[in-house]
Amino acid sequence: MHFKYPGFQLAVAVAMGAIAPTGEMLLHTLDSRVVAAAQATLIALAEVLLAPLRAWLFLSQSLTTGTLTGGTILLAAVILNAAGRAGTT
Repeated sequence: MHFKYPGFQLAVAVAMGAIAPTGEMLLHTLDSRVVAAAQATLIALAEVLLAPLRAWLFLSQSLTTGTLTGGTILLAAVILNAAGRAGTT
């Protein structure tokens, strides 16, 4: 079987695919014990928000208008939720 990528790049891709989701699930499980369900959902969505930004920063991928629009809506929801929580305490 012939791979397009050299061994090191393939190893990094496999490590990122194995380690990142495992760490994310572990942290999400731990935070669900101390964070309200609505906030935990927004935290999980924030990870989705950061994925295109990481791809843009580290892999030089382009950001589409739809990606930027969706990210802006999601970021606004996180900020508004945080502002609402700050006002109630």
